[in-house]
Amino acid sequence: MKVVVVDPGLIDRRETVYSTLEREGISPEDLTALVVDAIAERKIHIFSHPEWFDVRQQRVDKVRTRL
Repeated sequence: MKVVVVDPGLIDRRETVYSTLEREGISPEDLTALVVDAIAERKIHIFSHPEWFDVRQQRVDKVRTRL
């Protein structure tokens, strides 16, 4: 698969995310529990790592400024 990089800063960020997920990833059992609970509570979104909210929001804000 060919990866096209629009923002060179994303390469470092992607590597950071991947290494963090390998170290601190959630177990399949814990993820299953999150999904089952979210379905029971009729949630639309499931966030397995809420500590990433700020990082994701920064990315959304960056994308929105380019629209």
